[in-house]
Amino acid sequence: MDEIPCFYQMYGETMAEEYARPSHELYQQLERGCARSEFQFLTHEKIEAMLDNQGGVEFPDFMNYEQIPLISDKFHDILNYAGIDNLFYKPIIFQDSIMGIMERYWLALPPRIRCLNYRASLFQDAQSPLPRAEKIFVNPSKVGNYQIFCIEEVVNRDIIVTQALKEIIEKNYLTNVYFKLLEE
Repeated sequence: MDEIPCFYQMYGETMAEEYARPSHELYQQLERGCARSEFQFLTHEKIEAMLDNQGGVEFPDFMNYEQIPLISDKFHDILNYAGIDNLFYKPIIFQDSIMGIMERYWLALPPRIRCLNYRASLFQDAQSPLPRAEKIFVNPSKVGNYQIFCIEEVVNRDIIVTQALKEIIEKNYLTNVYFKLLEE
């Protein structure tokens, strides 16, 4: 009997005081393309961005501040090594001239795919064209070979990963990367 695949929501702590935070201006630059994975509104050209002075000075491997997924060089290398080839990457260079900080991150935006199991999922405002899912059930037969993605049919911007990718990430001890099992 085949084992049913497990999927996980990947997230990071966004308000940890010790972690550096992107400025709100970066969020404003990227929001349109990131909200619905509309890559046509993004370029691959690097962005130089300031840090928010309310954040700390530690740079975790994953930042998802205001739902803009940013990853460290280490995380980027791990995803490349794992053969993840479906993310939209854009270099982001964080600078703070007062503290002498310059740190490279990557916007790592997953595509949205149509893979929701409607009958099993629960929604708020189910009649809305894009409802918010309270409980997400993924239809594994619609995921294909993607190991990281977002779901097209809902307004949620959760990053979903397979168990195999979760295990690779955990084995590499990345900072500020957490997982929550989706409903089975």
